[in-house]
Order: sequence, then C-alpha cells, then structure tokens
Amino acid sequence: MEDSAYGERSYQTTQIDHRYGERVHLLHDPLSLSLLARLCAQETKQPAVSQLIKHLYRRLVHEVVNQRFPRVIRRVETRMKAVTDKGVFEGALVDPTTPVVTVDIARAGMLPSQVCFEYLNDVIQSEVVRQDHLIMSRVTDDREQVTGARISGDKVGGEIDGRIVLFPDPMGATGSSLSKAIGYLKENF
Repeated sequence: MEDSAYGERSYQTTQIDHRYGERVHLLHDPLSLSLLARLCAQETKQPAVSQLIKHLYRRLVHEVVNQRFPRVIRRVETRMKAVTDKGVFEGALVDPTTPVVTVDIARAGMLPSQVCFEYLNDVIQSEVVRQDHLIMSRVTDDREQVTGARISGDKVGGEIDGRIVLFPDPMGATGSSLSKAIGYLKENF
C-alpha cells in the first residue's frame, strides 16, 4: 500500500521573480547563493574553487532532477522487512530508467559535467546515463575580438532523441558557446 506522505506530489522550490521568461529559473536558495558568492570572491583560489563548483553543481543537478525528471511509483523492501511485514516503502521516486546525457563543453571546463554525471549515476541506472564531450574554442577577428565559438571535435555516444540532455556550462557568460553546442547536437545527433 502506498504511503500517503510519499505519493505523487508536485515539487516546487522557491524562485526569484524575474523577466527572463518562464523557461528561466533562478533559485532562491541562500546556501547556494552563499557558496556562489564565495566562489566569485577575488580571494578564493584553488582547491576551494573546484570544491565550491562541485557543491554548486551537485545542488543544481539535484534541483533539475526534482523539477524535471519523471517519477514512478515503486515498492521497496527495507531492512526492516526482516522483522516486520510493514518494512516496505511504496511511493513516487525518480524513474531510474530515464535516459539522460550530460554534455561537457571543453572550452571553459569539464568539472561541472563530470559532477552531474557522477551524481546522476547514483539515481539513474548507469546503462542509460551517458557523458558526451564537445571540444570548443573561441573564434576571434583580426583585432583579436571574440566573435563566436568553433567546435573542433566531439565524443558523442549516440542519438539524443528521447533523452534528457543537460549542458552544465561552467562559463554562463553570454550563452554563445552553449547555443553553439545545442545547435551542434541537434544538427548532428
């Protein structure tokens, strides 16, 4: 019998109001903002930079899974089952068969994608979790001004249709690299 406290429920997190449109989500999370402020501070150096990036991307992928991944009702016998017939949990859990790809863009850094890949393998069956790689560099004009991005190689494990595709972009500046990466995968895979 399903535990009524853990049935299918919508999940919501507190978000900051903005005018970027309904597809943009800005989390109102004081802990993450504190970590982000520390990451961005001038005095923050390695290895703290990498550790903070890991904390922030674990938090971010956690939120994405809660908000966007499908759920299934599952029945799990707990360790208590050995002493009581009531040692069974039944409720809505993240669907462990959800096919997902995390894409690293090797221009700004691969750490965020690796963090997401490892985290997803704890929740989703490893057979349907994949990490793809795009090699990207900036394009400059004759005055050395950045005018775009170029993809010079990839290691993509197959089709992306029917999969949730995540781009944990460490730069997050103008979005041109991310836009180029999304377009490349759509056109080629």
